[in-house]
This record gives sequence, structure tokens and C-alpha cells, in this order.
Amino acid sequence: MRRLASGLWVRAPALNETLKAKGLLPDFEGPCDYTHRRTSDSDIYFVSGQRAAERTFRVSGKQPEVWDVVSGTMSDAANWRASHDGRTIVSLDLPENGSAFIVFRKPGQPPQSQPPVPPKPEEKTLSGPWTVSFEPGRGAPESAVFEQLAAWNEHPNEGIKFFSGKASARSKPTKVSRPTIR
Repeated sequence: MRRLASGLWVRAPALNETLKAKGLLPDFEGPCDYTHRRTSDSDIYFVSGQRAAERTFRVSGKQPEVWDVVSGTMSDAANWRASHDGRTIVSLDLPENGSAFIVFRKPGQPPQSQPPVPPKPEEKTLSGPWTVSFEPGRGAPESAVFEQLAAWNEHPNEGIKFFSGKASARSKPTKVSRPTIR
């Protein structure tokens, strides 16, 4: 029975393995979902996902355009380059549940140098104490003082620990003693 079964069911290669063996590169690579439509002179990709990442498209020799589906704006992609295998790599920063059309319709070559990476925002330390006011009727006290910002689910007060609703926090100004001028 085993000999018969092994002759009937041969492990077929996966689609990606077959395409790679034929020298066909993936149409799209990146951390999101996509669909691709080709017209006589354009390649139109719809990508959806989130976060900043590079996406690789099986298109070469054309300027990528980013069409924002929410605002309706269209702009040339700012950060893109040709890959070593003839495809186009585009850096995109999609917000949570974001999407865009990436359209290749005009001839173009990538810029010789990549734009500079924007500097990271300056980190600031937030110091307390903080007065937090809670939405009434949700089980938390009207307000509480936190010496430093901390996760509410670690607070000993059950009303704060399990609070769900709106709250606002204000930094308590520290008292500064001023010298008396005579």
C-alpha cells in the first residue's frame, strides 16, 4: 500500500519554488496586502497595511507615484530605488489600517542619492507629580495624584486599575521659592 501511495502522491513544488525555478520574480514583496492591475501603459498596485517599510514591485524604468486614497492627492514617491534584480523598491509609511495606490505610468529613473533621513525627535522626560481627573460614573475616583506616569492596570486602587473611559492628566507645577528683594 505504501509503495502504491508513494507512486500516486508525489510532492508537488510550491508555486513560489516553481516561479523561482522559471526565473520569474514575485510581483510584489512587502509587509502588506496588495492587488495589481496592468493597463496598456501603466502598472497600478493597491497596497494596504501599516507601518513604514520598503515594498518591492516588479516594475522597472518608471517613476512610482503615491495616490492617497483618503485625501485624493497624487505625488511622486520621494524615496525609491532600483533593485539589483530589475524591480523597484519604494519606501512607504502607511498609517494603521492605511492604504494607497502606487502607480507606475511615467518613465523615470531613481534619484542618484537618497534623501536624508529625518532626525529623530528629541526625547523629553516627563516628570510629575501628575493630577489625573477621571470621567465620572466609571468606578474611578474623581482624581488621583501620580508621582510619575505609570500603567493604570498596576495601580492598587481597583477603580483606577480597571478604569475604562476618558481621563486627563496635568502636571502639578513645582513650587519655586523666590528670594525676597529688599
